[in-house]
Amino acid sequence: MGAGVRFFEMSYADIKRDSVAITVTSSEAAKLFPFSRDPFSVYQSTGSDDLTTETIEINFATSRTIDSLILVSNNFKAFNFDYWDGSAWQNAFTPVTGNEETTYFKQFSEQTTTKVRLQVDTTMSADAEKSIGQLIITKSIGQLVGYPEIAYVDNDRPTVNRMIDSKESIVWAGTHKVVELNFRDYVGNADRTLFIALAERYSPFLVWPCGGDTDQFLHIDIGYRLEDIFLVNIDGRRYRHNFFKNAYFSGMNVKVALSESA
Repeated sequence: MGAGVRFFEMSYADIKRDSVAITVTSSEAAKLFPFSRDPFSVYQSTGSDDLTTETIEINFATSRTIDSLILVSNNFKAFNFDYWDGSAWQNAFTPVTGNEETTYFKQFSEQTTTKVRLQVDTTMSADAEKSIGQLIITKSIGQLVGYPEIAYVDNDRPTVNRMIDSKESIVWAGTHKVVELNFRDYVGNADRTLFIALAERYSPFLVWPCGGDTDQFLHIDIGYRLEDIFLVNIDGRRYRHNFFKNAYFSGMNVKVALSESA
């Protein structure tokens, strides 16, 4: 049984949220790496071992309602995730003691808080430095019940200059991904409601094409891996809806392009 595409609010610790304050117990210079969305940036502790607890604390500077934690490219074995209830730290869920998932996903009871903390005790390889590529703290928007056609598009646009010797100099300024969803003659009301909610948004949101389950794919290709989570906006120029065969009582045909946001 597969998992449909998931959607979340932009991480409340995302680097675009200027008011957020991050504190760490080691590697101060790298503390923003897990919130930058750069796949090549990794936070790693310094001088840690399995007897040393490393803490990452995030102060939102405002109240946020959270229900989801995603740890991308992590090596944590035992850790706990807490929220501040106004007077004390509380576990968002039961502390984890034997994690084996390098991309760990947990949905928990909705909590409203101004700050959270992640405390890591041990790693998958004994006494290794604690490391994580991306730390996402967010709230679920919804998950598709049905399975639209998905197209993952690498829409990078390098600058190409022809040199005097006729060779080309190609300069890559960065990556730009597009996730295209296409429903045909679809009648699921829950997914129609979700599509409408997303189409009416003006703020960016996260899309997780694999929905947290790669077992549903025979081959785990780029775009459908657990670590492939993208901050996107709907490209309004590429949003199209019509009724199947123009019969108003029929299912919907919807094409939507989710374009990676800065």
